[in-house]
Amino acid sequence: MALSHTLSIYEVRDFSLPLTRVMSFSKFNDLIESQSLYFSPASHFDDKLEGNYTNRDHKKSEEQLISCGFNASALQMSANAKMLIADHNQQAVVISCWTMASELSIRMWDTYTSSEDSLAIQTTVEKLKDALGSDFLFIPVRYLDFDRDEIPQTHSLEPFFFKQQTYSWEKELRIVAEMEAGKRIGSPRKARVSLEYFITGIKFHPKASTDFITNVKNLVKDKIPTADIISD
Repeated sequence: MALSHTLSIYEVRDFSLPLTRVMSFSKFNDLIESQSLYFSPASHFDDKLEGNYTNRDHKKSEEQLISCGFNASALQMSANAKMLIADHNQQAVVISCWTMASELSIRMWDTYTSSEDSLAIQTTVEKLKDALGSDFLFIPVRYLDFDRDEIPQTHSLEPFFFKQQTYSWEKELRIVAEMEAGKRIGSPRKARVSLEYFITGIKFHPKASTDFITNVKNLVKDKIPTADIISD
């Protein structure tokens, strides 16, 4: 993905910034087995406003069309076209979500895992950028009031850099990319990475079972010996 100045201004500046990703054991095991980082199409996320402009944006656009003489039928056609574009972009853009939070809250664990036997991997922006290469954008999410605020409209990816204020507790940094060339639209993307290079630590759910912790420790010792096991 060639970065224009329009997009590069959104990228993270602090490469030493620690990042954490919460995941189930099945996702961690897939990471181990595939040696690849999973990127989900935005269309798979629970937030259906992913990649959409704000209510304020839509209202302002409608006001401009009305001032140009558009009638109700034309306004509806315009709204339908925007919905189709947003739906297409949701399927064509893939994202890996991380948190910049220094501590993981129970809310984070409960939201992104379904079992107490879960874990989080840790890294830094620098290590992950080096592992992935230049085709990926590292974007600290900006949180807006969708009824009052506007999103710039200079690039089709910009709506994916903003979320509603209700998600601000996540302190998300997302890695954004386009779907893999030649794949069916809506397909996830897997990017090959060196696990030993980019994973710096493993952390467990506060209520993870002893057996689970032991099994993961053995797996990490075998597959990612450079990673630290972090205990609270």
